[in-house]
Amino acid sequence: MKLHIGAGTDIKEGWINHDLVDLQGIDVVHDLTQFPWPWEDDTFDEILMKDVLEHLPNTIRTIEELYRISKKGAKIEISVPYWNSYEAITDPTHVSQFNEFTFEFFDRSKVLFQRLTYYNFDIFKIIKMCICISLFI
Repeated sequence: MKLHIGAGTDIKEGWINHDLVDLQGIDVVHDLTQFPWPWEDDTFDEILMKDVLEHLPNTIRTIEELYRISKKGAKIEISVPYWNSYEAITDPTHVSQFNEFTFEFFDRSKVLFQRLTYYNFDIFKIIKMCICISLFI
């Protein structure tokens, strides 16, 4: 099973499409600040969360919830605006900012996790991290 969190109008065929608003094509309407989320443990093989995490006030609880609803070995793709981009600082609904080190808190193999062991959020293995740049001509 595949979950598209914060789908908006980008409805994906073959996925469970979620949003905060009951738009056309949305399968599940839920406020992600309300825990637990409306999915069972170990449900999803793949989760896509694009431009959502920066709107949520509790990053750690959100990451834990993603872990809870994912099957072992699941692929989770999270996309957020880079902390010093205009997208990150312009939108007044953004409550968190992220950089290339933020997600290291959740991966045991990363230096930041190892240095800050009092957090101990051994949840994910980062497979690929990229900074995307859009160019307009």
